[in-house]
Amino acid sequence: MIIQTGKSGLNTDVAPALLPPDALTAGDSFTCAAGSVSGARMRRRLFAIDIEPLFHYEWQNVDGEQKYLVSNVSSVYLYNQDGTYSDITPSTPFTDGAKLDFTDLNTVLVVNSDLDGLYYYDNTRLVPAPGWPSSMRAKSIATIKYNLVAMNLTDNGEKFPSKLMWSKSAEEGGMPNVWTPALDNDAGDDILGESEAEILGAVQYRDMLWIVKADSIYRMAWVGGQYVYTIKRQTGLIEIGYPEAFCGCRNNLAVFSTDDVMLFDGTFLDTKALNRISGAIRALSGSGAFGRVQLLYAPNDKLLLLGLGAPNSNVITKIFGYSLIDDTWSVFNVGFCYGLGLTSGFISGSREIIFYTKTGEESADYQIEVATDYYDPQFDNEYILQQTSAERIGIPLNEVMMVTKALPRIRGVPVTITIGAQETQDSPVKWGLPKTVPPGQETFVPVMRSGRFLAYTIAAESKQRWFCDALDVRANPMGDKA
Repeated sequence: MIIQTGKSGLNTDVAPALLPPDALTAGDSFTCAAGSVSGARMRRRLFAIDIEPLFHYEWQNVDGEQKYLVSNVSSVYLYNQDGTYSDITPSTPFTDGAKLDFTDLNTVLVVNSDLDGLYYYDNTRLVPAPGWPSSMRAKSIATIKYNLVAMNLTDNGEKFPSKLMWSKSAEEGGMPNVWTPALDNDAGDDILGESEAEILGAVQYRDMLWIVKADSIYRMAWVGGQYVYTIKRQTGLIEIGYPEAFCGCRNNLAVFSTDDVMLFDGTFLDTKALNRISGAIRALSGSGAFGRVQLLYAPNDKLLLLGLGAPNSNVITKIFGYSLIDDTWSVFNVGFCYGLGLTSGFISGSREIIFYTKTGEESADYQIEVATDYYDPQFDNEYILQQTSAERIGIPLNEVMMVTKALPRIRGVPVTITIGAQETQDSPVKWGLPKTVPPGQETFVPVMRSGRFLAYTIAAESKQRWFCDALDVRANPMGDKA
């Protein structure tokens, strides 16, 4: 029998015997795409960073130069592509414990502190935004057209978690200086009072904003005239709960809710994780809560990434990836990761996924890494050594069979393959001997194990990627010759 490995992706929810043979049931740092399974994309260090990246943001200035903002709250550094940086910390540093949020207003870098107020980068350092009310604080900011939007407000210590306000339109390349509505400006405010849940943030979508509350989604669109913007509730009865648990995804809003990832097109919510990887998600949370959640859509890869951190942790320890092209889930491990981002083409010339990481749990060595398919041997020491594996158990053989050997089709770098058999889908696997299989060669993996179900693992430790397109498994009914 020939098994097309990885075509159906990872599934941890359905009983293995009910899955198609080309699904995977476990593993770490593998990708399912184009009908094959492979090791995760290569990771290459871009440069070291000097402070803990508790908050970060990727920004392109008016000259098209890629910048990376990194902050540990007390300091704010703006890195260049070559790893050099400028200290842009405000003259009065942000308050310890503050949470920072970022947006780009027509190439102007805007930074919000929930404890200190609104700031912008004046090409020297962060300075207070002109016209921002001194008594006002916001938990989140966003941009729509030429207006800034501040959400989940506190005024003179009084909290308004369902309120938002937007500024007067800014001049091209400038900051707005008016937030108080009047007949001669287009500033405004509104209260999303259909529920008591707080506003978590907003995502740009075409010429409007998706505004996300902890239990519902709203649409903010420009209408002009006296009302300037109209805000309508689009859906409710959902649980989001985390400030970064949503993102734009092609023509949809992607949201993470408890143990599911859903795509919202403005009318319908389409589940993508339920009955597929919900069990793996719940296993990470333990109590049902996460220390960190982030959704990110990588447009060039058509890949939706869900980063999750264990309770009481501020780092991401596991990343699940959903391919919108292949309708498959994969899983990645990037160690201790403070978050994901997108950068302009450092290696490939297109937008690439980046990780803000540290080298160990107790380490104070921080860096930015990029996910890439391009290996340059002259920079070999900049690539991360990854341990990757993919596993499948419980493939029905229909009767008791003697599995004798398997012929894998491998590309890339060598892998170690182990084949085994089970009496039932829940019984322990009787593994054969592991075999190192080089790419592009006809190498048989010995098995000689009997059972009603087939199992296999593919593993490698390498800086480069491997690909397994198929397994040609040889098995005979018990009593027949091998």
